[in-house]
Amino acid sequence: MDCIQLWRDVEDQLVPMLQMRIGEQAVYVYLLRHSRLEGRRRVHVAMSGLARGVCVSESTAREHLRGLARKGCLVLHERGQKGHQVEVCVPAEILGRRLAARPGLPPEKRCGPARKNPTVRLGLERREGGRCFYCRRE
Repeated sequence: MDCIQLWRDVEDQLVPMLQMRIGEQAVYVYLLRHSRLEGRRRVHVAMSGLARGVCVSESTAREHLRGLARKGCLVLHERGQKGHQVEVCVPAEILGRRLAARPGLPPEKRCGPARKNPTVRLGLERREGGRCFYCRRE
């Protein structure tokens, strides 16, 4: 997995599109590091461990976890007293699902926040080799 590209996708696309709060970002990156970057799709997480890992209270960690699930960044498979079984999604999966949910839009309307800022749009086009980050069209 290309970690540099993954980080760029999180910062450039995912955070602005989903309007992720800083706490949600911390929880997402923590879970991403302990799952996908370790080669696993799912990870077992105890709220106490997650809270310690991102330096927040357990209730705040739980709130951020639920917010990420609502935004499609992760899927909660099991919940229990000993923790949660969580599948963490990478930005391409999240953005792909969001695009599939609104297929009728023309490409210029599907390109999220980047289409509003020409500097960002041109930078992304350059980085992606002339293709749209979302729909992969030229």
